[in-house]
Amino acid sequence: HSASPAHPANTGRAASPSLPGPGPMVPVRRLLALTLGDERFALDIGVVREVLDFGDLTRIPRMPQHVRGVVNLRGAAVPVVDLRTRLGMGSVARTVHSRIVIVEVPAPPDAGGGITLVGALADAVREVIEIDAVAVEPPPRMGTPVPADVLAGIFRHEGRHVLLLDADRLFDDEEPSGAQVPTLPQSPSHSPSRNPSRPLADGQSADAQPHAHPARAHGTPEIPVRLGGGDA
Repeated sequence: HSASPAHPANTGRAASPSLPGPGPMVPVRRLLALTLGDERFALDIGVVREVLDFGDLTRIPRMPQHVRGVVNLRGAAVPVVDLRTRLGMGSVARTVHSRIVIVEVPAPPDAGGGITLVGALADAVREVIEIDAVAVEPPPRMGTPVPADVLAGIFRHEGRHVLLLDADRLFDDEEPSGAQVPTLPQSPSHSPSRNPSRPLADGQSADAQPHAHPARAHGTPEIPVRLGGGDA
């Protein structure tokens, strides 16, 4: 009789279904969440240098109303803008929660360009948050508590709307008539050659505060968000 056809051996195991590969990477934005009054705001973490306690400020004559003074940041005088006054929301009171966010913004061309530092005074700094970039929608042209031209977008976080501030537009007029920010006298403990605008070193410790987080913008080195006094 004819030979029976060959059959594959039965191993007793079902074939494994093919698993889908990883989906496309969704761009993520890292933002520093702030509180001004009852409203929630945020700044892109890429422009944030460090976060300071609301310490003593030196008042400079003929500064705009929204500039509360200058803070001594390692020998350099950094202007501090009251965000609530700047946005027409009153003024920030000195409390245990109020903070000064040191922000990097483009210097005006007549000052040589580059980067300059500005302090943003807020009622509180909450945390560093991560959201999908697609979650940020264009800012509405009306119905917001602040001028729309200083907003970069709006998104929802923890069930509330958060307004994303545009740092370049927010601070583009903080220096009247293109005047240079005055420099505080140097003390022997501060070297004039020391660059106060340099990023903090990788791994530098932050104060033990719940809202002090290491922060990194896309494509930039790791920069800790440092919390402490202005003279540190």
